[in-house]
Amino acid sequence: MKIFIANKLAKKNIKANKILLLPYMLSGIFMLSLFYVMVSLMDNPFVQSRHPNLKIIVSLGITIVTIFITVFMIYINHFIHKKRMKEFALYRVLGLEKKHLANIIFHEQFYIYVIVLAFSSFAGFGFGKLAFLALGKILQDLDASITAYSFSSNAFLSTAIIWTIITVVVYLIQTISMFRYNPKELFDHGKKSETTPILKWIFCIIGAASLSFGYYLALTAQGAVQSLIRFFVAVLFVILGTYLLFVFFMNVVFSSLQKNKTLYYKKKKFLWITGMQKRLNTNSVGLATIAILCTCVLVAISTTTTIYQQIENVTKSSYPKEYELSTRVGYSFEEGQQFFNNKRQELITTVLEGSADEKVTNLTSSISIVAQAKKQGDTLSPILHQQFNSSTQLPCFLYITTLEDYNKLNNKHESLNDNEILLSANSQQLMKISELKINNNIYQFRKMEELPSSKYGVEMYNIVVKDFDTLAEFSSIFKVYDREQETYYNCPIYVCADWDLQDNSNWKNYSESMEKYLSTLENVHQYELNSKKQANLVVIDLNGGFLLIGYLAGSIFLAGCILITYYKQIFEGYEDRGSFETMKKVGLPDDLIQQTARKQIIWMFFIPFLVAIIHTLFASVLLNKMLLIFGVRSPLLFYKTLGIIVLIFAIVYFIVFNLTSNVYYSIIDDKIS
Repeated sequence: MKIFIANKLAKKNIKANKILLLPYMLSGIFMLSLFYVMVSLMDNPFVQSRHPNLKIIVSLGITIVTIFITVFMIYINHFIHKKRMKEFALYRVLGLEKKHLANIIFHEQFYIYVIVLAFSSFAGFGFGKLAFLALGKILQDLDASITAYSFSSNAFLSTAIIWTIITVVVYLIQTISMFRYNPKELFDHGKKSETTPILKWIFCIIGAASLSFGYYLALTAQGAVQSLIRFFVAVLFVILGTYLLFVFFMNVVFSSLQKNKTLYYKKKKFLWITGMQKRLNTNSVGLATIAILCTCVLVAISTTTTIYQQIENVTKSSYPKEYELSTRVGYSFEEGQQFFNNKRQELITTVLEGSADEKVTNLTSSISIVAQAKKQGDTLSPILHQQFNSSTQLPCFLYITTLEDYNKLNNKHESLNDNEILLSANSQQLMKISELKINNNIYQFRKMEELPSSKYGVEMYNIVVKDFDTLAEFSSIFKVYDREQETYYNCPIYVCADWDLQDNSNWKNYSESMEKYLSTLENVHQYELNSKKQANLVVIDLNGGFLLIGYLAGSIFLAGCILITYYKQIFEGYEDRGSFETMKKVGLPDDLIQQTARKQIIWMFFIPFLVAIIHTLFASVLLNKMLLIFGVRSPLLFYKTLGIIVLIFAIVYFIVFNLTSNVYYSIIDDKIS
């Protein structure tokens, strides 16, 4: 076949199949343009210099989006290819050889490749400018201007590589099927629907067990760390269970309804049950995919929105004052309280000398220990080497200081009796106790307002003990294991100074000056200087990055959900044409046919949405614990945000339902009108 003939037929086919190919191309343009945006932001010199921490988050997002776009676009092409089987079979009947069809398909894919790559690059550059400005707002960077965003050759090359891989794989799949099947098989292949295997009950049980186990992992996770580890395992089991139950369980349910003769042989029920079973046989995988994508949208957007709302609280709880200087002064309290008071005074002197001409205000100091422990019931005990049971024990940190330092730092006048402590925690789960048992001693506690620092992204107690001797006792109880020396040490002791400046407008210069001064000291490696404003910039970069990636990824997942829904409606429309024509011929009224069709469409559309809501509710238990890693301490904030996102998504989903239903009715309209 000559090139110009293949070229002409390819153009004609694209135009004739625009109802199938146009949404595919638009989705490719949209997804790849967002991918371009993510890569261009990571590659942008302004972002790299001003927000280096953002690169880590964006890289993670790019990896997830790359995998999704590649797999999804190849998967969605299956719908198009399946619908065009008859067309290819007809070409074969008319005398075209397999190599001729391969040539036509090559030209089709080439045109689609060029159009999608060109438009996605232009759209990506345009979206990138908007995303760059939005990123400046999110990261509170007033210097971010649109002139700092330029066309990224790396982003274009990355986009081209991904789209090339997708196009090559799609071309190979289509050409292999052409060489694999004869014309009759191509005709029959287009009519094939998913059938239930003999072992359907076994797969139903496996699906139910997989889904139940995923939910079990979500509901029984203990603490932030275990929740993070379990999250990915639970996701895999829920996805497996969702697909198996949609493919097999739904079919089993409607097969059982068919056996109920009293119900099945009623006119309206007969049409509904038969139609639903046919639709499920054909579209069960698509429905499961929609449910999974809806869940991804809800989880991605709700969690990242919640994280971003906590930026100010995270910084404030981590650093109550503008600056913090800490140093580790040993592992033993044998030197006595006077030794540590001297270390405290040395640290204060260091702050005053390093501040030079700057006027220091609100300067305070404290002695504390930060220990690791395991909680079981109301008992706290040290985490000794190879003595931890994750199923019954919860790992946590302990920040412990004395009553004297607590009163000075917080301007309080509290008092404590023997075996009495002040206690707070960053997790409600930790406070579900009436007393604390530590080393065979029972401590009564009073709750205090001051929560632990958000610097520790796990469960943590804030403990105030009566005096210096009690602090020393706790240090000896909660020992630290040294893997290299294979021995235990007392918990390290820290002396910390916190202060403000009368004028903190030049905080960067002050921090650099203080760092320079500390570098001249003999034990410079022992000091750690932290600035609230610098920490706030890091938190904004990380949390803002999560917000950006969450919304970009959520948009891509939503686009995938809409595309699958669109193709599902098209296939159901073409398949129902013949069925509705038969119904009219046997004398069924048009109103009944339309009513039956609408009822089936509603069920098929909202079943995935309801499943997604259920998945999200179970996931929320796990996510609520995971969010502690990002400093989110309020479950109410997360559930409130989740509720708003679900409501907004429900509105969007309903709009998609109306739009895609119109496509369905336009296809079958000439048969039922």
